[in-house]
Amino acid sequence: MDHTTLRTRVEQIRARMREAGDRGQVTLLAAVKYADVDQINALHRECGVHDIGENRVQQLLAHYEGLEDKQNLRIHFFSLRSCTRT
Repeated sequence: MDHTTLRTRVEQIRARMREAGDRGQVTLLAAVKYADVDQINALHRECGVHDIGENRVQQLLAHYEGLEDKQNLRIHFFSLRSCTRT
């Protein structure tokens, strides 16, 4: 996804948050499961997204190495436990 599309989508999401009555109490968390590090850096640098989430440890570690502004980025790890019944 190109950076212009990213910016447009983030702006649309923030507009919907405002319409829903968000008064700064909601955090926009970008799930970056399929994003590359360039897209993540663009989300932060160009779109002002400060919270990203990943649910795969290997991807989180790979992304972390390429992040430009780690000190101003909040990284969330989320995972659903999977249970298999036998």
